[in-house]
Order: sequence, then C-alpha cells, then structure tokens
Amino acid sequence: MPHIYLKKEPRLEAKQEAFSFQVEAFLAVRDLPYAAVFHEQGLGKSKIAVDLMHYWLSTKQADTILFVVKKGLLHNWEREFALHSYVKPRLLTQERSSNFYVFNSPARVMLAHYEILKTELDRLLVFLKTRDVAVVLDESTKIKNPDSSLTQAAFKLAPLFKKRLIMTGTPVANRPYDIWAQIWFLDQGKSLGDDFAEFKRQSDLPPFLVPVVKSHIPSSVVA
Repeated sequence: MPHIYLKKEPRLEAKQEAFSFQVEAFLAVRDLPYAAVFHEQGLGKSKIAVDLMHYWLSTKQADTILFVVKKGLLHNWEREFALHSYVKPRLLTQERSSNFYVFNSPARVMLAHYEILKTELDRLLVFLKTRDVAVVLDESTKIKNPDSSLTQAAFKLAPLFKKRLIMTGTPVANRPYDIWAQIWFLDQGKSLGDDFAEFKRQSDLPPFLVPVVKSHIPSSVVA
C-alpha cells in the first residue's frame, strides 16, 4: 500500500503531561488493533486520544488519524488539539468540494462529525484503501442503533481502519444491548456475535416490577 511522505513531519509531542490514570489507559491500549475507553465524563478522554494519535504516528502504526465527533463538539475538539498537541487537524465538512482537497492532501490528522461517515461514505471507502488510517470515535453511543443509516455506514468502514478506538462515558445509555453496535464496530462480531436480535433477547432486562403489598391491620389490635 502506498504511503504519504512529508518534507516536514508534524511535531508529535504532547504539550501537557497526562495524569497517572490517563497514562495507564494509554499504555493499556496503545498497541492494540482496537480498544474502548469508557472513562467517566470529565476524566479527559480527549487527552488519551491525542496522546494515542502522537504514538501511532510516531511509531508508524498509522499514517493518518481520523477523529469522528459530534457536530456540536467540533470546536471543543479543535481547542483540545490546540491545548494538547502541536498538530492542527484538517476539517471534513458538508462542503464536498472542500473535502476533495482534504482527502487529497498529505494531512496526518483529520477531524469530522458523524454525518460525514454517511455523506462521504463512497470517498471514505476509497480513501481508506490508499492510507493506513486509525479512527477515533468520540461519544460512540452515536452508533448504538445498529439499524440506523449512520451505524450501517460505520460498519462498512470499520474493517478498513488500521486501528479503531471508541470513547464514551456512558457506553450503555439505557439498556445492555446499547453496547452491541459499538463493540461490533471494533471487532466485527467476535465478542458479542453477529446477531443483534439474539443478543438483545438474551441481554434485555424485563421491566422492573414493584410488588404491591396491601397492609392489613387486624381489628383486634386497633385500640
């Protein structure tokens, strides 16, 4: 597979030191083909992801990193990059003409919102065959519904990524089966199987029933 070469590679150094629990997570997943970081909200998952980006690029485990985030968090992620890295990502947007230049640029890091997985599916399928791309899905519960068009697009792309990382503080938002599609994106059914309906049947929780207890005080004890 052809690789991209830059006259000057980006500076792959962290601007900020990580906390010990972030270092522990980083070391645990950095060399895995796929992984999930399910830290509680506010514990700095973005820092872990940026440090992984630096490592994957510097060790040539990937030549491009794609971050996929919620549309409303794009600016937050741009700030996170500025805070933790010297690398500035190229943006994939709804402007397909602009995306053409991003796809054909030697950019090492790209940032997109989830809808891009659908609107640029065809070009992404081609792009992933020309680069060694690692992907980070932030707030991965966006793909919890296996029947949605977004999740189906993510499933088509998944096997073509060299590395896959999902992150969320709430992996099971409502029911245990919310985790199925997120894990399928990582391992294509190795852990939880290929049959969502069967997994749902086995893992679903019945409605919580509160027994109704009628109080009865015998008349003989009433003063």
